[in-house]
Amino acid sequence: MRATPVDGYQIWHPHPVPCAERPIWVQDRRYEMLTPVSHDMHFPFELGLVLRGRMERHFRNRRRSIGPGQVWFCGVWEPHGWRVIEAPCEMVYLLVYPPMLAGLWFEEAPDFSWIAPFLAEPHVRPQFPAQKQRDTLAIGQTLKALVGQDGVEAALRLRILLMKILLDVQHGWTPPRTRTARGVRPVERVGEALQLLFGAGRFVSLEEAARACGTNRKTFGRLFKSLMGISFARFALRYRLGNAARELVQTDAAIKAVAAHAGFSDLSHFYRCFRAHYACTPAAFRRRRGARGKRT
Repeated sequence: MRATPVDGYQIWHPHPVPCAERPIWVQDRRYEMLTPVSHDMHFPFELGLVLRGRMERHFRNRRRSIGPGQVWFCGVWEPHGWRVIEAPCEMVYLLVYPPMLAGLWFEEAPDFSWIAPFLAEPHVRPQFPAQKQRDTLAIGQTLKALVGQDGVEAALRLRILLMKILLDVQHGWTPPRTRTARGVRPVERVGEALQLLFGAGRFVSLEEAARACGTNRKTFGRLFKSLMGISFARFALRYRLGNAARELVQTDAAIKAVAAHAGFSDLSHFYRCFRAHYACTPAAFRRRRGARGKRT
């Protein structure tokens, strides 16, 4: 992993980095003794599961003890710390590409949010009850067996297991309507802008993103590019085009509807952006990827 100092923080860049082509990475760790507090901060969502021992997770001014069969969540660019408080301690965790999870949608459950546990404040994030922790441990062992495995089958198993955890842990849990950000420094609030983009399903302007971060356009634009390597406008456009491409190959929706769902009110503008990014028209992209429908 590589660290970059930004606004007084050490920003960690996991390696390998989750991306659209490989959106989920699984890793495991084992500690034979107690450890001091370590601090971390990164772009991918993080979902972890303790298999043995006990650890303490730190989120701003809050701490939470996590034992066998329990999980933790970390949002985009969310500063967090941890330490082992009961050894030996063994854990397995997933690093997840946020746009993939934000774009996960099923017709039979259009209102279910797969990213809600990552967006909630740490003290209200869902947790497995004691009677479910044995089942969760079994999932954790299956995840551990996938560490280091490549190929389509391993990737699909990771996605299915991630979805099972997120579905099960939200049973009986009501996501809070809003997420507070009092006392959060600007570098941390970049995550607020990204979460706004992922959840909006529409065009999000630089001004709106800056407001979500509690800063001005210039400061936000400079901070975002230092963290992400590209401008917010380009990142947001790529994200919306990615959503459109996914809908083209997964549904038979008309291209005009696909454009609207991705936040493009002008169909000709959508065609220009799509062609510039994918080097073909939306209809050609759909045909090449073998989508179910071909309506235009």
